[in-house]
Amino acid sequence: MAPATIRKWVQLGHLEPAGKAGRAQLFRLEDVFAAERATRRAR
Repeated sequence: MAPATIRKWVQLGHLEPAGKAGRAQLFRLEDVFAAERATRRAR
């Protein structure tokens, strides 16, 4: 999964960060998979 894809999903509201480590946003793996499934269904 490309970092740009994750950033785009956040921008579109498909995914929300679970926390931060410094400047980096952290995401739960299951949330990333759920966002991927949701975006694939939308096509």
